[in-house]
Amino acid sequence: MTAMQHPRSAPNDRPRTPAGISLAAGCAVVVGAAVVAGALFPDGELAARAAVMAVVVGVYSAKVADPRAVLGVTGVAMLVYVGFLVNDLGELTLRGGTWPFLIPLGFAAVLGWGQHWLRARPPGAGRFDGDGAGLAQPAPDVGTPTTGGSRFRGRQRPPRARLSRARRRSRTPAKARETQGTA
Repeated sequence: MTAMQHPRSAPNDRPRTPAGISLAAGCAVVVGAAVVAGALFPDGELAARAAVMAVVVGVYSAKVADPRAVLGVTGVAMLVYVGFLVNDLGELTLRGGTWPFLIPLGFAAVLGWGQHWLRARPPGAGRFDGDGAGLAQPAPDVGTPTTGGSRFRGRQRPPRARLSRARRRSRTPAKARETQGTA
């Protein structure tokens, strides 16, 4: 089974990591960050613990190409923050003062995904040209044309050899030459 590729997120024809693997790795990173945040900061420093989680979520979302994995890891990070860094022993209850600390986690995920999206865009796409006439269009590819066939999918087709008139004539069958001469 071939993995589906997003053109901007799989540069150099590298296969993308499946969403499930990215999600599992992200959840492991989030749990590790929660352990580090819990060890570094005492119970009362919710802002510092939220900052550690937000940095981890932001870096993860900037590095991972799949938005489903980013959304899942952000949700898990919020649950881990509320359950283990705000409350004790995984109790998922929100107090009134907890909500403002969840906003930076979501904001960091959005910023990281935006940074990933901007970095993965093709050069020149959506940038203003110098004379202020509007958006600059990417330069058209003037090389050999690409084909939609399965053999050269997404790659450039090799140039065809030009045959001389005499060689082309020698390749056509004799009956076809006879009909060409009489027409």
